[in-house]
Amino acid sequence: MKVDFESLERLPNLEKKLDHVIKMLESKHQKRWLSSKEAAQYLGYSADTISKLIKRGDLKIGIHYHQRNRKLIFDSTALDRWVIGIEEDESPAEIDGIISEIIAEVKSDAS
Repeated sequence: MKVDFESLERLPNLEKKLDHVIKMLESKHQKRWLSSKEAAQYLGYSADTISKLIKRGDLKIGIHYHQRNRKLIFDSTALDRWVIGIEEDESPAEIDGIISEIIAEVKSDAS
């Protein structure tokens, strides 16, 4: 089996995406709206990392989270899309392409 370096570089990102999918499948009931602490646990990050992602603009107000007074409320659906790399303005066809690419990578890694 021939493996190129580009494929090897993508493995950590693929593993992270798969871990997230597994966690979602294992959870019986998923809340749509999460507190900052719940969002950190959901993503497997610390609360400080969540704050840094917000400051850097990786997580965007009005898309990934909303702010009421001083409290942040995170949208788990938007966080899921962010984790797998789906931008908010991508069409369903583009999303299907991304998902197909991930599935193909998983299948090729399994064989």
